[in-house]
Amino acid sequence: HADFEDLKIGDKPLEAQVFEENDTATIRVTDEIAASGRQCLKIVDMPGQKGEYNPHFFYSPNFVSGTLRGSFDLRIEQGTYMYHEWRDYSTGAFKVGPALHAMPDGRLMGSGRELMRVPYGKWMHVEITCAVGPDLTGTWDVGVSVEGEGELREFKGLPCDPGFTVLNW
Repeated sequence: HADFEDLKIGDKPLEAQVFEENDTATIRVTDEIAASGRQCLKIVDMPGQKGEYNPHFFYSPNFVSGTLRGSFDLRIEQGTYMYHEWRDYSTGAFKVGPALHAMPDGRLMGSGRELMRVPYGKWMHVEITCAVGPDLTGTWDVGVSVEGEGELREFKGLPCDPGFTVLNW
């Protein structure tokens, strides 16, 4: 659980590996616009990064069995390209389970499938469920609710990459 309330403005997220190429494209705690509480994590991108995926961060939870539920709040601006993926790196090659991508044109994609259009400048709550290890089904589910709209939109049975068995990246 990370809500960033106990960190200082300008801190990087605790227990995460954070990759930034310069002092402008960063991942830092801010008090500008939080979904709840006083603080949140702000990711600022810019053109010209050596890695198109930078800046980025990840955790290494090493979950090998059970049904996992991950949730977070997300707010995007026009032109945002953001992706959130659960990865298995146990064989030395990434195998992706849940894969949620916010596209620059406002589409929210799940495992390559368009799920919905997302509004710019509004918080969304995202809930992902996926089993790993012996409980693995090869699919994942996601629910998304948009600030001010109330209802949770659910998308079920989205495919994982073949070979995704654990969550360790």
